[in-house]
Amino acid sequence: MNKLIFIFFIYFTFIYLLKYKKKNISRGGKKPPQIAIELLIKCCKKLKLKYNLLDNHRIHIIHNNKLLNFRYPIYNINYNICKQKKCNKPSVNKILFENKIKVPQYEVFDKITTLSYIEYIIKNKKIKYPLVVKPIDSTGGIKVFVNIKNDLELKNILLQYFLNKDIKHSKTDKIMLETYIIGTEYRVICYNNIILNILQRTPGYIIGDGIHTIKELTNLKNKTNKHNKKHPIIINEPYLNSINLSSNSIIELNKKINPHYIGTLDYGGYIKKIPIDKIHKDNIKMFKNINKILGWKICGVDILIKDISKSYKKQNCGINEVNSSPSIITPYYADEAYSIDTIIKILKLYFEIN
Repeated sequence: MNKLIFIFFIYFTFIYLLKYKKKNISRGGKKPPQIAIELLIKCCKKLKLKYNLLDNHRIHIIHNNKLLNFRYPIYNINYNICKQKKCNKPSVNKILFENKIKVPQYEVFDKITTLSYIEYIIKNKKIKYPLVVKPIDSTGGIKVFVNIKNDLELKNILLQYFLNKDIKHSKTDKIMLETYIIGTEYRVICYNNIILNILQRTPGYIIGDGIHTIKELTNLKNKTNKHNKKHPIIINEPYLNSINLSSNSIIELNKKINPHYIGTLDYGGYIKKIPIDKIHKDNIKMFKNINKILGWKICGVDILIKDISKSYKKQNCGINEVNSSPSIITPYYADEAYSIDTIIKILKLYFEIN
């Protein structure tokens, strides 16, 4: 009997470790917090900065009696500022709008706890279709739904994903509706009025063959493509439904499809660095101004715009979000160059190192 129990224990331990290994391999062998900490340690050594490693998620960096507290994915450069005033999406949008910077129209609603409140939202909303539903204070594209075209689609989203449900990384569980802007997404990292990086984020894609489903083609690409082995494409079923497809749809030969609309690495996207001389001077001026307008030191501006080489004033575009603690991993993976230059610049600026 004891021998049989031992055999079962070994078997299930083996299965668990195999699944864990596969999960780690799909993310490139390491989780983002570990990668971020390793990059910071590498930069500290290069700059000869003292640091205390607290665990795999947290590190304290010290220089000239100044402390940088990093707890993945947040660092404390704007911490005291955001304690004094709200840094959530609606508050930021309001400030930018008042300063004549293009942002999507939006409305905020409380946590959804009843069916009657869903009916109230649908009846009283002012945002026209197509629209976006998102949390007011979460991160990483969690529970963001785009291209919602009618009352029925909106009701189904609210019922399935928000009714009596907590939102990961959200302190309020409140949601906002906003106008849907079509355009290429860029992340612009600024420190004070210095632009450190402009990064184009493109969603992962598959090419139809007229035989296999979106799900099958996505799984195949995640197993065979060098980039997507590390950053697998995640299928977003509601998004596919919004363009009249599903994961079981067969795509015609040579047709390109994005299984997810978000271009971050977490969803299998691609990151490309854009030279600053390719950006219109009006856009550069706006990016440099945003920290000043918000009263922040560092920001990650996410803009949706059709042509970033042309002025934002002359095209339909908008600031999708301004992040008070932009990821240090995103620029590292840009063009798969694995460069720590941006992290070095952030540390030098924060600690005032020449």
